[in-house]
Amino acid sequence: MAAALLGLLACAGAYAYWDAYSTLAERNRHLAAQRKDLDETLKRSRQRTQLFDAVSNWQANEIVWLDELRELSLRLPPSRDLLVQRMTISTGRSGGGVIELQGVVRDASVVAGIDRNLHDEYHAVSPRRTGGYPQGNQYPWLFERTITVAPRDKDLYRTAQLAGP
Repeated sequence: MAAALLGLLACAGAYAYWDAYSTLAERNRHLAAQRKDLDETLKRSRQRTQLFDAVSNWQANEIVWLDELRELSLRLPPSRDLLVQRMTISTGRSGGGVIELQGVVRDASVVAGIDRNLHDEYHAVSPRRTGGYPQGNQYPWLFERTITVAPRDKDLYRTAQLAGP
């Protein structure tokens, strides 16, 4: 009888152990599945955050090209003094933008005026080439300039437009 009681206690203990183990194993499977779902949610969230950061960064460094072109046209000499032959507009490697200008002018002094009129806190002008054309041409001087454009708040364009050229 003692052996039967001991066997019964051993079975009851084994069952209790197995039941506790099964409960914990099921809880671990549930938590593992929950963790996997949360990891997926976190991954999607990181992707959205990276996209949001990229768009925010792009907007912060955005150049309003129509306003830049308007400003450029107001700052360049009149057509009797200058003829723009080629203009290339692109975004800069580290934000901002770049305008490549190539054209001809009536006189070499007009080129100095171009450099002076275009340079400000948002524009850096780098001369690339200045030279003479064959005589007899209405625009005997060739020039090439690179203008680096820094981003600025859109409201600053509006303020400049209200102030006038």
